[in-house]
Amino acid sequence: MSKTIVVVGNSLLATLICLGLEKKIGGRVDFEIILIAEGDELVNPHLVSLFGRFDVIKKTELLRHTHLHLTKIRSVNLKERRLITDEGVINFDFLMLDQTPQPTSAQLAELREELTKLFAALSAGENIGKEKTAKIAISGRSALFWQIALAVKRDAIVHKVRRLAVEVFDCANETAANFLKANGVEVKNAPSNLPGLILHADWPMVDLGKVKGLRLGETHPLVDQFHQPLAISHALIVRQDDLAAINLISVTRALAKRFAWNILADLGEENIPKKEADLTEAVMLTGIHQSRNWLDKKTSRLIRARFVRVWEDFLWQMLTKVPHKGTNSKS
Repeated sequence: MSKTIVVVGNSLLATLICLGLEKKIGGRVDFEIILIAEGDELVNPHLVSLFGRFDVIKKTELLRHTHLHLTKIRSVNLKERRLITDEGVINFDFLMLDQTPQPTSAQLAELREELTKLFAALSAGENIGKEKTAKIAISGRSALFWQIALAVKRDAIVHKVRRLAVEVFDCANETAANFLKANGVEVKNAPSNLPGLILHADWPMVDLGKVKGLRLGETHPLVDQFHQPLAISHALIVRQDDLAAINLISVTRALAKRFAWNILADLGEENIPKKEADLTEAVMLTGIHQSRNWLDKKTSRLIRARFVRVWEDFLWQMLTKVPHKGTNSKS
């Protein structure tokens, strides 16, 4: 009987976990890989601008041996190893539930529409409410949202919008906060009272309160402030917060590889060492060290940032240059 691995999530991490699983067990009849997501498109996390076309890839073109279900989750039962979607019931042997907030291209397009109206009003000298200055406040709980804040700041400079405060709130990463400040983004504990837009990082696919069999507060033995997973013998719930700001793809790629190995090791796959120690000590601390190296040092900061960006662009292009189209996808 085949073993079913279900990965739930909209983020880059969820997709790269499926890719990691495909490299080890793709095409085998004794394993089935399922990805449940709300959309087929994956947005490049390094946003240059919110105006124009977003750089996206399609999961159906990227994943060759993964069944893709574009649907929503109604409930999860860990004890019975079953989840219910809008399409029906899916049974699993291992569940990877990724709660990392991931804006879709449609959500970014909605934000762009609101931002266009705000830019036009400010450029015309109009007051926003009773104020001459407006804000766009963005949650700082995920590196993906830091990128949105930086993109909005660049757009304001390009369009010469001078009466807009770009704010990031609830940012627990001091290194990232200093990086954002250095790029003209205000870092606050909470959004200011200025009128404008607020963007919350509240787009996880599953409300943990609807996960039966999960004791909230139960944590993985190895955990730090950069990574808060909740682990059971046949399920892993993770939210990827506060990682490196500019080497996001590199760190996520390494993290996804470790998760794929751990899933297969938990299912008894031979010749795959379990990497729990490496998961935290090697991957997580790599994210911390790289953040410090690339963001804190003053000497040659621009050169290092450009080097990392070239490498990140190369990794993204490697994903987009897929020689095949998905054969096991379902929408």
